[in-house]
Amino acid sequence: MKRKWILSLAAVLSFGILAGCVPQKLPSDQDQGGDGSQTVTEENVTFETYGSFWMRQHDYKTMPVGAYNSCPPQMSDYTYSYIANESTFEAYSEAGVNTMMGLREYAASEEVAQALDWCTEYGLAYLLPLAGAESFVSDSIAKSTLSRVKYHDAFAGIMQSDEPGRTLFEKISASADILDSIMPEETTDVLWHVNLFPTYANEMQLYYRQYTDSSVPPEGGYTYDQYISDYMEICNPKVLSYDYYPCVGNSLRDGYFENMSIIREAASEANIPFWVFIQTCSFGGGTRVPNEADILWQVNTALSYGAKGIQYFTGVLPSDGAETFTGAMFDRDGNRTEVYEYVKKANKQLTAADEVLMCSKSAG
Repeated sequence: MKRKWILSLAAVLSFGILAGCVPQKLPSDQDQGGDGSQTVTEENVTFETYGSFWMRQHDYKTMPVGAYNSCPPQMSDYTYSYIANESTFEAYSEAGVNTMMGLREYAASEEVAQALDWCTEYGLAYLLPLAGAESFVSDSIAKSTLSRVKYHDAFAGIMQSDEPGRTLFEKISASADILDSIMPEETTDVLWHVNLFPTYANEMQLYYRQYTDSSVPPEGGYTYDQYISDYMEICNPKVLSYDYYPCVGNSLRDGYFENMSIIREAASEANIPFWVFIQTCSFGGGTRVPNEADILWQVNTALSYGAKGIQYFTGVLPSDGAETFTGAMFDRDGNRTEVYEYVKKANKQLTAADEVLMCSKSAG
């Protein structure tokens, strides 16, 4: 425990050093004051200015802070419908989460339409789920399902694919082009969100995601570095998102910083941000429910490495027959958990500094 607190302190200190000392040189076309100093305004900042991406519902000084499975409908083992209750959106806003990330809800439903209105009221962006979005071959499904929501001010984009294998990259890229083609001309800066595997995924997962005994890896094997390189080249993302869940047993999983370094380098080379998933629950494989120190350690180490987006896995405790989930910010009965308070504390620290972080570039 003592070692973990030392690591947490080191993370906070390095976070402060990086944030305060490496603001990016401003573009030459920005306004100059009478003393020759340069100022930044909403009109002359683009995503490339700081290698950042923000939800179009927020200004360029606001870091995206998301929660996966944030507002599910009532399902078989739920006693509460998060998406149908305004208090859900108020609670996320209170906790410092500014981006809803969907999983089970149906994008064309009346519930989603109402949820988008509540998102607007509480200053939240909404990344909707859309079945099949990683492999569309025509625009028919996307056009019909998103016919209303794509015009809404709170619509931030789609949760397009989670942990895809290499064999899906061309389909993801083609699907993104289809999604772009159906958007209103005036609706810009939406995100087709793709989240990548961690380094502890095996070779067959990295290549196929789902595989059988008859599946074979490519000749010469397939490494994590190649996985990231292929994704960046083929999909040309606006954001590089990945997950790595370090809280296992009574310790931390090896490789956490190595994985973040690989992601950080790839994002830096492309001048795009990387977003990190923060573990808030246990779901098998020896994982445990993180405590307050775990949450703060994950957030602060990510910010120290230059992350420009924080995503909590998960908001609401998922319902999944394949795995048993415990923890998360909310349970299946509409209640806040102790993890909610940990996240709220972490986000309070984050939002006190996000303007500096979003308007800087990580130097090391």
